Amino acid sequence: MRECLMDGPVAASLEQDLDLFYKDRVTFLSALTDTNISKESYTKEVGGLFGMIQYSIDHANLVLWFEHDLFCQANCWCILWLITKSSCDAVTVWMVHPKEEAPYSFAAHTTQELVQAFDHAQPVKEIDQLAQLWPAYCNQDNQGLVTLAHKLKSTYPFLMPAIQAHLDRHPTDESPGRPIQTLMQIKQSSPEASFGEIFQEFSRREGIYGMGDLQVKQLLQSEL
Repeated sequence: MRECLMDGPVAASLEQDLDLFYKDRVTFLSALTDTNISKESYTKEVGGLFGMIQYSIDHANLVLWFEHDLFCQANCWCILWLITKSSCDAVTVWMVHPKEEAPYSFAAHTTQELVQAFDHAQPVKEIDQLAQLWPAYCNQDNQGLVTLAHKLKSTYPFLMPAIQAHLDRHPTDESPGRPIQTLMQIKQSSPEASFGEIFQEFSRREGIYGMGDLQVKQLLQSEL
């Protein structure tokens, strides 16, 4: 899934008609990437996936490959929400989990490890509860997110760290938010560092966010 739903407007995804959601995302992503993304291309790529989930997965086995960082988890919650709202029948959903040593990177897995991860895919039994993470996220219901994470902790212990990272990124009177605070610390300790070096160090310290280079660059440009 080529999206970054941890950033930008997402509330319109809760509507049955996703047209406004597509418009909101095109506007946001065009600004983020400094490119002119057309609604047609977005609808074809992302909307095509959403439409398939909503209407074309009867009697299907869906295997979800999502890492445990916030970037991937936000996308995962959206997909699970769409599955529960689907008009299709007899859909079985499986989750493939990354290895414990690399929870935020399937890219760090060998081919054999990826095969093993697939072989150990887990059936999703609490899909209705998991799916409720998405409307809670969209509606900025932080307490709802925390409550769901605690309910699901025994099966999905990675939810709370991702949700805590989400909560920590919001500014307070004492902090500009965890990602910005970390970037400030990196800049202070290495004032001559290139963006590539800053991004690499940020990813090492804050892999829980799963941010790409454009997201980190935007944070640097807007806040530092």
